[in-house]
Amino acid sequence: MSIYVSYSSLQDYISCQQKVHYRIFEKGEALPSREMLMGTITHKVLEKDWDSKVIALQTAKRYCEEYSLDKPSSSSVEHFINIYFESFSKMVTSSDSIEKRFKVKMTGDTYLVGVFDRITRGTVIDWKTSANPPKRLDNNVQFIIYNLAYNLLYKKPPEGLYLAALKDGSLVRYSESKEHTDTLITKIIPEFVEAVRTKSFIKTGLFNGSCYRCPYKLPCLGKEKLYDEGRNSEFTSG
Repeated sequence: MSIYVSYSSLQDYISCQQKVHYRIFEKGEALPSREMLMGTITHKVLEKDWDSKVIALQTAKRYCEEYSLDKPSSSSVEHFINIYFESFSKMVTSSDSIEKRFKVKMTGDTYLVGVFDRITRGTVIDWKTSANPPKRLDNNVQFIIYNLAYNLLYKKPPEGLYLAALKDGSLVRYSESKEHTDTLITKIIPEFVEAVRTKSFIKTGLFNGSCYRCPYKLPCLGKEKLYDEGRNSEFTSG
């Protein structure tokens, strides 16, 4: 049995192991949030219409209507597109690799899988629509995985690995932390692989407040527990 390790599945495992069960074995159960839909639309637009602001905004409007996004969410998507053209469009070229999928072997039958949003002249850029862009990336699972995958694919490190924040136009560069990388490779990934092989997952999210925004909370908790989680979230969200 081949095991596919993506940054999103690892993030799920860290926040709540039970998420991995739904992500891998019950894929149809996820309920996309408004934020997830906004990110999906923005990435689709920047994949196809990255070189024309006029066309990109038209495409974004059409997608927002198709996904039935409300007016504030549609305005946010428009904002993300505008920020891209104001802050990042000059960084990219027509020869870039866009939405480049990767599948690289780690050990045995375990593979790293994912998608680079954009590779331009050896530099990896990942678009982010989150409300609070991080200030550092050395402890970010996604960027550790991307750095590992790029090294395995091209037999050299990337020229740069950046998070491009479409909320405010900030650009954050990844700097590797050996401690974080080693912990992910030698501890977390092996535990994740064993849990997937044995289908052994614990609802660890019940103890850290991650249930509140989980897209699998309805099938996992049921309607009665949803009320309790929502009511108690103010005490568990920091």
